[in-house]
Amino acid sequence: YRAETLEQLAGSAPDSSTVIFEDNGIGQTVAIDFVSPRPYKTKFSPDMFNADASYNTFMGLGGMGLISLSDVMGNHRVNLAGNLYYSLEESNIMTSYYYLKHKTNYGVGLFHYKTYYRSSNWDMFSDRTYGGNIFASHPLSKFKRLDLTMNILGIERNVYTSSYYLYYDRPQYYYYESEKLEGVHSLNLQTEFVNDNTLWGYTGPARGTRYKFNFEHSPQVSFSDVSYSIFEMDYRKYFRIDNKYNFITRVGFGASFGK
Repeated sequence: YRAETLEQLAGSAPDSSTVIFEDNGIGQTVAIDFVSPRPYKTKFSPDMFNADASYNTFMGLGGMGLISLSDVMGNHRVNLAGNLYYSLEESNIMTSYYYLKHKTNYGVGLFHYKTYYRSSNWDMFSDRTYGGNIFASHPLSKFKRLDLTMNILGIERNVYTSSYYLYYDRPQYYYYESEKLEGVHSLNLQTEFVNDNTLWGYTGPARGTRYKFNFEHSPQVSFSDVSYSIFEMDYRKYFRIDNKYNFITRVGFGASFGK
């Protein structure tokens, strides 16, 4: 189209429409379509997806999956991840939602974890941790931010005591007796001041400095079985050597009080 044709086309378009122009590659601009503006609607699409299956002699058949969804404007993000085994009680599941439209980011999450340990006498015990949290993150500058989190969680412990039979002409036969201990419930408030100006390489941070100050407090309330305070400091410095090697220094400090 020539310039006067474009002007006529733009003038004939409805008031609520927009003409889309495109360079045809030889220095001429052509009108290719009309677009009627519409209100933005949130529509999620996957950013990342991963899934696999596994088998081991302790847990049996299992699967792992991770999916992260967001909208085209980046205002909302949903994450769902899990390690699934033969029952939900034995599985690890985490889901979270982030609202990222404004300068301060907000989020909520739910989680369930089951972890097995060995005690000093080689008996086994497991901790089932479940609960939820709400959190907010506010940037103070390009590299500094302040994070606030409130967690509500419960911990249930099972103890598996081993016993065995010994026959003179046969091997030893082991078995485990399970005992569920009284659970613990907690409400804790956590705040973190974070500074991070690191530059990342293929495997992680390669240059720069990261440090954080963390304070966590669990108040004495009716449904909480514990009351404590924790202070932690973590400082890390990353050096890049000859673009092939990383040298990292780390200093940490922590203290806890309460019961």
